Amino acid sequence: MEPNSDAQEFAVLFVDDEGPSCDVLCDALAGRLRVITADSVDKALAVLERQGHDIGVLLTDQRMPGRSGVDLLKLVRERWPSIVRLLTTAYTDYDDAIAAVNRGEILRYIHKPWDIRTLRMELEHAMELFVLRQERERLIEEKLSTRQRLVEAGRARDLLVLCAALGLRDTAAAVGDFLAQTSAGNPSGGPSSLGRHHSMQEEALRSIAIARELRTMLKRATEGDDTPAALAELLTTTVSRSGAKIEGSCALARLPAVHLSRAATACLLELLLEKADDRPVELAATGDASALALTITRPARRNREPAAESAAGARAPEARTLAAFLLTRHLGGTLSFRDDGAAGVFSLSLPLDAKAAMANETSRIERVFASFESNDAW
Repeated sequence: MEPNSDAQEFAVLFVDDEGPSCDVLCDALAGRLRVITADSVDKALAVLERQGHDIGVLLTDQRMPGRSGVDLLKLVRERWPSIVRLLTTAYTDYDDAIAAVNRGEILRYIHKPWDIRTLRMELEHAMELFVLRQERERLIEEKLSTRQRLVEAGRARDLLVLCAALGLRDTAAAVGDFLAQTSAGNPSGGPSSLGRHHSMQEEALRSIAIARELRTMLKRATEGDDTPAALAELLTTTVSRSGAKIEGSCALARLPAVHLSRAATACLLELLLEKADDRPVELAATGDASALALTITRPARRNREPAAESAAGARAPEARTLAAFLLTRHLGGTLSFRDDGAAGVFSLSLPLDAKAAMANETSRIERVFASFESNDAW
């Protein structure tokens, strides 16, 4: 049999306390398969800890001082299940070998004394099997990855269509920001917290759940009082109601006045300052001649809810985050997010006067879908 280049990328780990047996095996496989040897179970485990990713086949003797070959096979099956496992044993150990086969711990056993040609053939076939399994896993992962990207592209399409019907400004930019930032940082309820490979029915239920949540949250923002906001008053009221904790010496009353929709601004602040699991969020606010900057730190949820349930009345927690991005863009501002594991930090910037020009919707949509056509995941 000619050496296989793929097979030679991986090694055979041979475990036997008899030095001559190791020499015989190394000579038999010279130029055909790489061999790593160990003379005890403990040393074999140390090799696997260091380079388990580099080992395709394990061949172990049954009788060794201390723990036996079957003991090693049990551990390898649990921790490195992709490795093809073989047991070599004397005739007197057949009962242990057969039991190991029946438990699925080994592919087969090879009795001693060896026939070198048979031994070499068995190990080469075992390595071929390992390589084929690796290739199969790679192909399955590629297929699932492609399907996942199609699912995510469908989600983006649904969000764009849904948000375009809400009557808010700059929705494509808001959706693009939401998808890019929440998938990278994965705040509670962001797209990457969703389960993978959903069915069409589950995706439809998820979109319906988001639509219901957004409609409820944004109804007051789009139909309520549209007079300019007294921001200091809105912040003071929202902070008091939410129990938010103000950092440093931020004096809300000294913040500059802004000329934004009162209803939309109030809704945005309530979304961002709502308690997380009854723990208050932290707020830092600064302002200059052109814009107001708020930094909102929200503790991570102790028990993150599923993104959408299949039952009637399903909740869509990501809708809250999406609503915040939509309202921010509607007001002419920007919102960004980062996640440090223990907390999510939202950075909000609002203009003093909402007269910013709308971005080109077509170019924004192109940007959203360009990411799905590239090799970069969200």
